[in-house]
Amino acid sequence: MHGAPSEATKLMAQLRARPDLATRLYLERRLEMERRNELSWSFQLHEVLAALRGGDRAAFFFPTRIFATFTVSIFANAWLMRGVLDLLLGLAASVRDADARTIAAVRNSITLLQAEFRKLAGADLPAAGGEWALANVKKLHGYMVSLADAIEGAAIGACVLGLLFFVAAWLTMMLDFRAKVIQARRGIWSFNVSKVKLKHTFTYFGAQVSNGMMTFALISLVLFPVLLLLAWSLTWDVLIFVIEYFHPWLIALLAPIIFNVVVKMVVTKVIGPKQVILRRSSWMFYDLYELLLSCVTGITKALVRFCLVMVVTLFSLPRMDVSLFPAWLDYYVALDTGARAYHSLILSYHLHNNPVMRTFVWIVEEDARARRSGDSGASVFDLSVSGPPPATSEGPGPLRKKQKQNVFKRFSGLWALK
Repeated sequence: MHGAPSEATKLMAQLRARPDLATRLYLERRLEMERRNELSWSFQLHEVLAALRGGDRAAFFFPTRIFATFTVSIFANAWLMRGVLDLLLGLAASVRDADARTIAAVRNSITLLQAEFRKLAGADLPAAGGEWALANVKKLHGYMVSLADAIEGAAIGACVLGLLFFVAAWLTMMLDFRAKVIQARRGIWSFNVSKVKLKHTFTYFGAQVSNGMMTFALISLVLFPVLLLLAWSLTWDVLIFVIEYFHPWLIALLAPIIFNVVVKMVVTKVIGPKQVILRRSSWMFYDLYELLLSCVTGITKALVRFCLVMVVTLFSLPRMDVSLFPAWLDYYVALDTGARAYHSLILSYHLHNNPVMRTFVWIVEEDARARRSGDSGASVFDLSVSGPPPATSEGPGPLRKKQKQNVFKRFSGLWALK
């Protein structure tokens, strides 16, 4: 509540003074840079920490709805994580049980094979054959044990990373909420206000909790097989085998790609560094070369583009503060229900939590607290009841004790509407 005004507030005060055109353009440019700086996570985190130390100059607080949603989401994700861990750890135990049964069955089969060979041939099974079979049984046992260990490690790692994604998404959303509310007070909106209805605020709680659980489930589901393959020893054995026996094919596939990247890097630096074309004829020749080459590589680039869109969309799903749909589409039709509920929460907070009203309530509370403690200093609001009641023509007069309590309860009720 105390402290110097922000840099953006000072710039806007200078703009209201109607400066000349050059100064106005300079101030608008600085204001835009300051606005972008206020959207950064580091700036908002610094402001939140400053508010916790008692230096809140924005008269801002996070609504109780956000804290309640976060609390419920934590318990919901903890319950979901326990279920996922129980399922995957049970899978690892099943793999270990299957390994013990398989190894016992294979060893019995080898023993029976040796007995049948001795019965038919009158001699023992060749030592090389028995050693080969036992070596492969041992290798199979090692792969099965490694698979069980990899499942356990991947399950724990995927759940931890999924939970970290969830917490990071929540921290990002809270910092973004503060930044957009502060900018809304200046009339700066990052979404189409005319498409946002206050009634959509009712859906925020359920949408945020469900989105948090879906985020944890999807991130864990995607990361689990990746971590499993990285932790399984069979993966690295197969990779080494492929490199040893198929490296000529790999070189033939990678060489054109590396060659094209190197040629593009060298040629563009020679004939046209940055935004300047130094050798126009060479530029046109290389442009023709790239045109023909892109006809061949266009399919691959289209597939890569599709995969990147899927990955980016997947990792954007945890953030309800950003719409999953393109900005041009979201401006006309709000299809993302999660982002729509979040924008409704911002609009509702901005319209019905005026900082001037909250500051006034704070002053009233401070004054009431000082009077209760018997402070002899002058009160901001003179609500004394001393003196005779006024005549009818003199107005309502001082408040009675019951009336003061009602006024205080009313303002405290307004303060509680957060």
